[in-house]
Amino acid sequence: MAQTSSKIYGINPVKAALEAKRPIEKLWVVKSFRTQRLKQLVSQARQQGILVQYLEKSILDRKAETPHHQGVIAVVAEKDLVEWEDLLSVANDRGEPTFLTILDGIEDPHNLGAIVRSAVAAGVHGLILSRRHCAPISPVVSKTAAGALEFMAMARVGNLAQTIEQLKQKGLWIIGADVSSATPYWEVALDMPLAIVIGSEGKG
Repeated sequence: MAQTSSKIYGINPVKAALEAKRPIEKLWVVKSFRTQRLKQLVSQARQQGILVQYLEKSILDRKAETPHHQGVIAVVAEKDLVEWEDLLSVANDRGEPTFLTILDGIEDPHNLGAIVRSAVAAGVHGLILSRRHCAPISPVVSKTAAGALEFMAMARVGNLAQTIEQLKQKGLWIIGADVSSATPYWEVALDMPLAIVIGSEGKG
């Protein structure tokens, strides 16, 4: 494929990529697969004209760099990122107040994946990530997000402080997440255009 390729693994991430029509070059499937869910994935991939190759589990382990791939790896186009301004259009297209999450220094890929999963469930329209000191969008992020990565628009910016000021000028409220707060987010009025800032695991 012309685009730079990446890998995702796990049944839910691969299923979501198939449903989202993300460009997929091939599927590597464990030779000894027996589960109905894997059979359905293979069938769906073949219907979309995607090459399916069967490999020994030991080879899949090496390709995924983990044994926790659930018997399937997809070679995919890297996730498309957008400009942060495009995230505002997502909300406008849905007729909803803009709801963004800004990630500052989230370096653990498991944490980034968990945030993506939670953001989709919470109805967030897009994530803004810093270019520095933030985990890349890796197979680990995809696996931890359990398929949610395919349904979340994301942008990377070089200067978060400047972007936050620009968001304010667009009429968004900026709220900082605080792990020690006594007020859970679902008890806060979120019916205005806003962006929630989540800081790093150590210093945020």
